[in-house]
Amino acid sequence: MNRSRTPGSSSSGSRRPEPRGQDIAAFRARVWEHYRWHRRDLPWRNTRAPYAILVSELMLQQTQAERVTRHFGPFLERFPGFAALARATVE
Repeated sequence: MNRSRTPGSSSSGSRRPEPRGQDIAAFRARVWEHYRWHRRDLPWRNTRAPYAILVSELMLQQTQAERVTRHFGPFLERFPGFAALARATVE
């Protein structure tokens, strides 16, 4: 017996209705409204520098954002670009 599930199906085999455009728009509006009220001012959101964004993404892989916030600025000061990072020694 094949018990694989397809997107939109429940374990009983009945399909959920596809969300309507107005439902998607309403959900999107609620998410943006929540973000506007509750967003945190994180330093990597204030830059368009590819290197800084990459550093933030790598740091955030396994680290809480609060900890990354404390180390992000000092890291970029010490290693402002790929060349400085490549010259770094393992400490």
